Amino acid sequence: MTSAHESVERALEKRLVGSGTFFSEDEQLNDLLSLQYRLHYHTLGSASNLDQKVAEILLKDCKRVERSLSGLKEKIWRNIAGILYFYLSNIDKATEQLKLARQITYDHKAFDAFYTFLNVENLYYRILLSESPKELLLRDISKVAEHIPRDSNAIAFHYLDSIASRVPVHWGDAAGKLHSTPLACYLAICTDYRNHDAELLKVGGALLKEAKFPKADESNHELLEEFHVALRFYLERVEGDISLEWNNFIISSMAKTFQSMNVAKTAMVYFSRVGKHEESILNFVNFLNYNDNYRHLNEGKYFDIISVLHSYHYVIEYCSGHEIQEVYSVAKTIQEMELLLKYFYDQYSFPLLDKDNCLDWLSNSIKLKLSSRVAAILGNSWAVIYRHYKDDLVKLINDDLCFYLSNSLVANPGCAQTKFEYAYTLATKREINFAKKYIKMAILEVEPNDYRAWHLLALCESVEEQKDVAFKIVCSVLQGMNEALTNGTLTSTEDRWQFIFMKLTQLSLLEDMFGVRDALELLPELFEVYKALFQTGEKHNYNLGTAYNQSIEYLHQFVWLFASKLYDAAGNLKEAKEALHESIAVTRTFKNLNNNLANGYLLLKTNHKKALTEFETVFYYDQLNTDAIVGFARLLNPEEPASSNHVLKASEREEKKENAFYGDGDKSAAYGRLKLMLEEAIEKSIDAHFSPEIWWHLSKIYEKFGDTERLEIALWNCIKYEELQPIRHFKNCHVFRSSSKT
Repeated sequence: MTSAHESVERALEKRLVGSGTFFSEDEQLNDLLSLQYRLHYHTLGSASNLDQKVAEILLKDCKRVERSLSGLKEKIWRNIAGILYFYLSNIDKATEQLKLARQITYDHKAFDAFYTFLNVENLYYRILLSESPKELLLRDISKVAEHIPRDSNAIAFHYLDSIASRVPVHWGDAAGKLHSTPLACYLAICTDYRNHDAELLKVGGALLKEAKFPKADESNHELLEEFHVALRFYLERVEGDISLEWNNFIISSMAKTFQSMNVAKTAMVYFSRVGKHEESILNFVNFLNYNDNYRHLNEGKYFDIISVLHSYHYVIEYCSGHEIQEVYSVAKTIQEMELLLKYFYDQYSFPLLDKDNCLDWLSNSIKLKLSSRVAAILGNSWAVIYRHYKDDLVKLINDDLCFYLSNSLVANPGCAQTKFEYAYTLATKREINFAKKYIKMAILEVEPNDYRAWHLLALCESVEEQKDVAFKIVCSVLQGMNEALTNGTLTSTEDRWQFIFMKLTQLSLLEDMFGVRDALELLPELFEVYKALFQTGEKHNYNLGTAYNQSIEYLHQFVWLFASKLYDAAGNLKEAKEALHESIAVTRTFKNLNNNLANGYLLLKTNHKKALTEFETVFYYDQLNTDAIVGFARLLNPEEPASSNHVLKASEREEKKENAFYGDGDKSAAYGRLKLMLEEAIEKSIDAHFSPEIWWHLSKIYEKFGDTERLEIALWNCIKYEELQPIRHFKNCHVFRSSSKT
């Protein structure tokens, strides 16, 4: 194969994925592909008509291309011309050009996938022009597309999905005029994917009977391979229980194929759906091995690189928490996935938003027009990497987290979850102005009822010395949420949780602006709202997920612990203890370390030894817990009460004589331990690194040890992060339901 031919094949491969940059040795082809990309930029995935002025400009550019075209280039040109005439409402010319394009047949087998795309695109627009679209589809679909395209043939897939969306293919159609081919099954799945195991098992069973294990010079049964592609899409989409007969079908398919990537991937999806995560992972590993073997035999080329990226994202997301020693580790898989993503962007000339520009997405974002399938896969892939590293302080400070999220948004800018995570990450990094700008312009302008975004914005505004703006936001949003609750439109569990967290922020702002007494006056309202949101006795699951901190019991404890903290701030130690006991009494099914922390802080006023025991309990489970470290530090650097609200009874103050440490030697060792804990915390914990109190206690340690250089750094950081401290942790607005499937 000549270099010129290879460069053409490569350009077509890039165009199929969705790239708009081409370097083939055929300049005329490059021009046509670029023109096609410009057209798709305005029409791909768009529900609205192409703007008339844009269409006219594109048509002029189309006419400038030399007309002495033949074969593939002529087919591209006539499709473009036909589509532009369609959007310009010149039906006769559109029909003529699409008809002429359809008549141009293959001139090279290597271009088969691209011809299929052009034919499917052509059929889509002919359907739009037709008075009998269903009849046209059933007549021509098998002529223009014999097989389901690979994921990397993304634009062909886009038009196939668009056809299915425009003209429903029912299961009767698939079994009748379309003869139950895998492609027919796929189109029927697009129309209706609910509980059609019986129909698919019948088709798959017939293909399985035809299939035989291939000889050395044979390939796997083509239709059985393709059926597994359709089956995988079905298994990914269908909700509820799926037939257990698929287990035997998949095992039998493995027995009749040799290193089938399609069968392995179907098995990966199926076993994750039925909760057999280790088997799912093992099939993912097999899938990668088969891909490696294919690349070894095909000069390093991937059979379907988009499918590989999807598999990485799928297994990481849906088999989270599961590893197989010496076979599969999440950390290694994440690293491989990131390398593959960067390789993909480089090979297919997709631009990456670099770290220097990733903090201001609105100003620096790259416009990338992709099919919905590729957009989702790339967007989810970057997002999955972010979620793996989201608690990594180094990656936060070095802008790796913003890099992952900003490129996820470039690929899939409409994903609400990623948009929020991006704003949340900016806020966590204390890029407050960038965060506020993005929340206002990218989230709230699109979805004005995004309560968690409003909450995050209020927390960002609370960084300011004057809290008026933050307070107005919170009060306004709470009023809207209360009206929604009254009207019965506040239905989601996430929004109900967010209501409570927003109410807690309101009380915190009241305490800061007007004093703790004013906050305490509204405390009964908090419990009334909680009761209205989460009525007992209802058959309703108010949990956000399976983790203990996503349970309604955890939220109930959170409310009581907040009340305990308010009472403590007001000097009402008795009420603070009672609220703590209410929290503990909520449930015994899990251990909530926040109860230990709250008790430890109360005991700082009365019994240092018992307080230390509570903090040590927390350290046993979480060595970098910021609140426990601060509590431990206060034992060594006790502070005088800040106001009369903290005055204790004489009997309570006397208990302080029972010190937490035995003599100077024990206390000196404790100082050394505290130094190590503080230094480790600021290097590894996001909460600790941005905590002014952690830096203040570290400065006291450096002062004690005479380390003036690091003392100055610690004090500067203490001041800097105090000025950037929100009224409550940003994580208090990060309420979302667990998305993992079992």
